Amino acid sequence: MLMKAPIPGNPDNLVTHVFDISFAPSNMYDAHLGFNYTIFDFGKRASTVNAGVIAENAARDKKQNIAVALSYQVAMLFYGLIFESQSIKVMDDAIASLDRHLEIVKKRVDAGTATEYDILKTEAQKATSQAQRIDLQCDYTKKQTILNN
Repeated sequence: MLMKAPIPGNPDNLVTHVFDISFAPSNMYDAHLGFNYTIFDFGKRASTVNAGVIAENAARDKKQNIAVALSYQVAMLFYGLIFESQSIKVMDDAIASLDRHLEIVKKRVDAGTATEYDILKTEAQKATSQAQRIDLQCDYTKKQTILNN
């Protein structure tokens, strides 16, 4: 687009100057290159790296503590199973002993040297021992199930 405009300071306005104005010029390219470099970060990067190292060490320690706690629980289950099995054997022996004692007490009642109270007392002891044996057997089964899983 061409435009004629008068030159200021010319009283006759006879001389004109030609201006070339284009509103959408073509082939205009622009390129930028940016570069940032931190000169001093007031210890931010070092503290961030330190925090990362501390977090990594804490995670490693936590993992190790969990492994130790788990192995301790497995060992306690194992020794608990051994204890429960031995306790069941002891209760079986106690029940067998109470059976023998009950037979002896019944013979004494027949002979007249003992009372029915002695029979009831022995039967109550036997029933208590049988209930304890059932509890021990349930505990043994639970621990064995937990250890197998």
